[in-house]
Amino acid sequence: ISNRKEKLQIDLKSKWLESIRVEPNVFLNVFEITIDFPQVLKTIITRIDYDDYDTTVIDFFITTSSEMLPLTNFKSRIIYTDLFNDETWLDFSESMKVLVRWYETGLGNLSCRIGFLKNDIYSYFKEKEISEITDSENIILITEYPYKAQENGLAFFKYLMEEQNTFKPIYIISRASNDVHLLKKYLSNVVFYKSKEHIDYFFKANFLAHTHTPNYAVPVLSASAEQKIKDLYKLFLQHGIIGVRNLEYMYGRKTHPNLINKFIVSSEREKSIVRDELYYPEEDIAVTGLARFDSLLKDNGFFESYKVRKKVLIMPSWRMGQEKLSDEDFTETTFYKAFHSLINNPRLEKLVMDKGITIDLYLHNNFQKYNHLFTSDFVNIIKASDTTVQTLLKEHGILITDFSSVGLDFAIQRRPVLYYQFDVELKEQRAEESSKNFLPGKIFQIEDDLINEIEQKIKRYRMDKE
Repeated sequence: ISNRKEKLQIDLKSKWLESIRVEPNVFLNVFEITIDFPQVLKTIITRIDYDDYDTTVIDFFITTSSEMLPLTNFKSRIIYTDLFNDETWLDFSESMKVLVRWYETGLGNLSCRIGFLKNDIYSYFKEKEISEITDSENIILITEYPYKAQENGLAFFKYLMEEQNTFKPIYIISRASNDVHLLKKYLSNVVFYKSKEHIDYFFKANFLAHTHTPNYAVPVLSASAEQKIKDLYKLFLQHGIIGVRNLEYMYGRKTHPNLINKFIVSSEREKSIVRDELYYPEEDIAVTGLARFDSLLKDNGFFESYKVRKKVLIMPSWRMGQEKLSDEDFTETTFYKAFHSLINNPRLEKLVMDKGITIDLYLHNNFQKYNHLFTSDFVNIIKASDTTVQTLLKEHGILITDFSSVGLDFAIQRRPVLYYQFDVELKEQRAEESSKNFLPGKIFQIEDDLINEIEQKIKRYRMDKE
């Protein structure tokens, strides 16, 4: 039994019952196994973050062994069958229940997702799950990550609170979030993740505006909650302009037919991508600009940009699959080696000292857990809990990124962007935007060339392409 996210596993021995010869050299072996599932989870899960959405996936394998002689090291996945119930609730501890949600993988194998609720919240959830609820109010739930209130979700929530009275906006956030203070003015319309109020509004709501996935709005991903998500009208606010990556596998309507009802985009160019590559009809796409752009562009002229020209922000994207690596394996990646080398380059350090430059490194949300692996005497490593992406974009005059759409956000401010693409074979990269003509800044593969350009940009502060 394996925890896919943490790469931890536990081996259990089954009880052999009988072996039936069905052909001369073919036997049907019958066995049974009893699993103390809560105890298994305590063994293969190192940390339970109750206030966050649980992304844990458990996989099941089988292998055969003999006390007489070696047989095989091969582990076969256990096949999903209809014998498995949709879900099982178990006592995880004296104070908490765990949901085991069985499902069939794309290859027909058995896996399960899990979720935790405290006993009193579980009872309340089960009560609301079966009660008759009428959607009498125009309640619109708004969520980013459960622990975030920083970008399009926050901007849209503030707009709804201040500019209209048709809808009742409800922002969902973790009680432990560092961003709660950003919602202080509107706490009457804020509910904490997995609270009774969250459960109430979740089952009452008829609209959901999300920046990543509608699943971040659910208290726990039970069958009833999943059905409720399907029934909601879902507005996708996005969290960045679609620029370099092909996102069909994440947001495409063919792959995820129930994910989005209305897709918000920033331009006609982006609309054509959502229509032609993500397979949404034009009536389901709205060209409005992203919600956070209002504040990004406010009081943001050339003078404001020039004042921060010596503040350099390094904000790379992530690499799919590498967010699951151990610290040791992550330090062996091209990504780590390239950026750790850059922030320790003696030439760049001399530039910082001679020209009075400030350099900050901000890792993507999926790589934030590796912050401690990046060290430098002259570059500041910024934690996500210390600030917001919007604040970083407004407070810096030069951006260094690789494939991130944040480069397009930065360019909207008419500030220079430098692209450091040391691993140019990015698998998800869109063909059109891999060309040098698309991006609003020069592309560099070599560290020294990038440092030369940083020095030039300080002297001659302007965009390469508008």
